[in-house]
Amino acid sequence: MESDEESQLAAAEVGTSWKTKTNTTATRKAKEPPSYETKEKKRPRNQGIWEAAFQKAEKDNFLGIIIIRGEPYVQLRQLQVEEINKTLMSELHTAIKTALVPRFDNSGRQNGRLCLSCADQTTFDWLRSTVEDLTANVNEDGRKSCQRQLVLITPSEIPKLIWAEVYVSGTPPSVSEFTTFLKRQNVGLFTDRWVLCHRQTTPKGMLMVWHIDPDSVRALEAIDFQPYFGLGRVTFRVARAQHQSKADVYIT
Repeated sequence: MESDEESQLAAAEVGTSWKTKTNTTATRKAKEPPSYETKEKKRPRNQGIWEAAFQKAEKDNFLGIIIIRGEPYVQLRQLQVEEINKTLMSELHTAIKTALVPRFDNSGRQNGRLCLSCADQTTFDWLRSTVEDLTANVNEDGRKSCQRQLVLITPSEIPKLIWAEVYVSGTPPSVSEFTTFLKRQNVGLFTDRWVLCHRQTTPKGMLMVWHIDPDSVRALEAIDFQPYFGLGRVTFRVARAQHQSKADVYIT
């Protein structure tokens, strides 16, 4: 299960043999990304089993994903997920005393969403109706917290994200610092929707690979893919035609 710090960082890290150099006067327009050089990494056996359970559930249309209603990009924090799990277990205790016995192959927080692999259609229907009555405590932009309605959706309803790479020269910023500056210094960059897939520190800076939302891609394109950052600009390389695969919905 992910921690809040890890929620944006994908586990399947991709190595790359090239870097994008940026500076304050960079004028080069982003092009299609070069090919990756992937390295085979041994994954824990239980991780493979865990992923297989979600893949099978998606194939059978039994994979349920809990999000905040009307906010498909908003990521649930670990504390919120724990509260939701606690409530679901309470509802499950009630359900098993009846003729209806929900069964799950697996569950976990991935890409900031709570994913549950249902064993059958009856379980999926029970989960959907149960989630309709659930809420999560949400703090919105520093304002007073409030309860927001939750909803169960399927993988096909998850917004598609687009591959983007950026190289930041100099002292590497924290991920939080990087996204905050981008959001505040530019118009139309919804960095709270982004998912960090890969991060690599180099002697002269830091390379980051993201999955970003289409609205942010359009905003980047309007400024030649060179948003303001700190005391200068950085340059993004975006694969506008390359969308997030289905696996990215639950494998991070």
